[in-house]
Amino acid sequence: MADDNTINIDINVSSKKLDSELSKSSNSVKKTTNEIKSDFSSLNASMETLSKNIPSVFNKNIDEMMKSAKNFSTGIALYLAGTGIKNAIDEQIKYGDSVKDLSESLGISAEEASKLKVQLSLVGLTSEDYIGANFRLMAQLKNNREELKKYGVDVSGSQKEIFESAIKTMMTYREGIDRNSFAMLTFGKGAAEAQKFAELNNDTMTRAANIAAKYGMVMDEDMIKKTKAYKLQVNELSIVKQALSVKIGTTLMP
Repeated sequence: MADDNTINIDINVSSKKLDSELSKSSNSVKKTTNEIKSDFSSLNASMETLSKNIPSVFNKNIDEMMKSAKNFSTGIALYLAGTGIKNAIDEQIKYGDSVKDLSESLGISAEEASKLKVQLSLVGLTSEDYIGANFRLMAQLKNNREELKKYGVDVSGSQKEIFESAIKTMMTYREGIDRNSFAMLTFGKGAAEAQKFAELNNDTMTRAANIAAKYGMVMDEDMIKKTKAYKLQVNELSIVKQALSVKIGTTLMP
């Protein structure tokens, strides 16, 4: 039994459950979008009627305008529901995008990219930080391969292995001008910033892998595809909402 000063928190996240919830959310957003689209023609008719009567509406009183507003499509309410769904899994979409970017940029599997994303978060880095530094290193590798070898970088192996070798090499240089010069040349960053990459070691990777597995954060290719499909549906919903706003604004504009 825990004492009064101890709080025990048990979190159990199932990747299957997340996958199921994403599918439900995706279907819900798709249904919402279709319902708004089907109601849009009737909404247009309501707006046309409202636009013809705008002068009289304003000349009479606000109550008349509110009566006209009752003709608006129920799609507005449905849109608000869709927005709630979107917000509920916004973080999952961001995470999925980061995993996809890492996977595509580094040529690694979604599972490996998932663990790397968690590892980056552990040491205070973003996927953009890592991809940017890798891009700079690959450019240097293409143009100055022999020079990097002279510096001590092992340019054989995968992109990820070359990056790790460059980090290890950087840490062998004397702190100050030497290390900073190597970091700028290799990663396009100062040594103080580039040294964060040195924390991407076996210890933090093991910890990241455990966290990713425990909390259901390991994504596979199918999960990334579903996330991408859901994002497209949400974006379509946003476009329909924008069209709705433009229609209303155009009609009510003096």
